[in-house]
Amino acid sequence: MATAEETQKIIGEILSAKEPPYKGICWEEWDERENAIDSLEQVAEYLDEKYVNHRAKRVSVALDHAFYSFTICAITGTNYEQVLKEKGGDLIGFWTSLERLEAQPGRFVFSVPVVITVEQKEHIGIIHRFANDFKHFVPMSYLIKLEKFPEAVSSLIQVIKSIYGSGDFPVYHLSEEQKARVRSAFEKIDLLILRWKEQIDSLPKPT
Repeated sequence: MATAEETQKIIGEILSAKEPPYKGICWEEWDERENAIDSLEQVAEYLDEKYVNHRAKRVSVALDHAFYSFTICAITGTNYEQVLKEKGGDLIGFWTSLERLEAQPGRFVFSVPVVITVEQKEHIGIIHRFANDFKHFVPMSYLIKLEKFPEAVSSLIQVIKSIYGSGDFPVYHLSEEQKARVRSAFEKIDLLILRWKEQIDSLPKPT
């Protein structure tokens, strides 16, 4: 089995090749920024489904991944090994990345610290717990009260917006098309969360 360092070398050789390494095979390229944007767009897609309550599972998983990915982008800097547990090792964990983000005063003169409130941190914990439970689902009946769920989703989106606008997220490496996709995703998510809240509020209340 190849080590993480060997795998990185192989991937680098493939991506730097002038011709696709395997003829007839469709291949695509991702980096950490595209990874974050893709997950953000997934949040919008799941929120836009007709039975959004049933998609709360997918929303939480995509949002948790988007938050983690945006955080990693903001704390990586110019050396990706800064976000590894050890050289050539695994990526640092979710909570470690959040701690580093909060401790980071700003890597550039134009950066502003990302300030996360106590309530937002509680919402981060709620979504992260749900996402982990869904990804590693123990056979059981899982019941979720969704009344406050849109509020938690909205709270995390606000933090992601702060990360994206902090100056530490490498917006300068994004193409104009990628920037437009981020703006579009944020706008769409905000509107869909409002719609979701209205749908939940319109449901009959228990007497």
